[in-house]
Amino acid sequence: MEDSKGGSDIGNTAGSTDVGQQQAIYGEKYNKTFLLKVFIAITVFMVLLALLFCIIIGAKDNRGELWLLIINLLISSFVTLTLCYWYKKGELASDKAWFLILVASILIFQTITTDIYVFNPVVDQQKPTSPPIITINPVPTNTTTTNTTS
Repeated sequence: MEDSKGGSDIGNTAGSTDVGQQQAIYGEKYNKTFLLKVFIAITVFMVLLALLFCIIIGAKDNRGELWLLIINLLISSFVTLTLCYWYKKGELASDKAWFLILVASILIFQTITTDIYVFNPVVDQQKPTSPPIITINPVPTNTTTTNTTS
């Protein structure tokens, strides 16, 4: 299918009226791209919310371990955003969208567990005290027997 200029109109959707059939990015359908963007937007929102919770609760309660959760979330977010960039630029094949969804799903799970940890802190339990040692002294028994028969 060549147009009047000799070029191919396979990727040309300018005159198309069906938005669902447009090839948006590297041969993908518009619906797939839109759903992927929505999923990534939800992931970004959840990461920002978890970071906000960690910063506020960590500063209020002076819990240093929450800063480690922040660093962990930032590293995971960097990996996910790098994959999104590669996907958009075409360095990650368009049929590998499932991998991007998998990594974003793991990040969503990470934010949920971070929120659980932030709002349910681990309470330091005191070492259980040992029960008091009670020694029972046996009652002395008389070893001599007296025969009292009369």
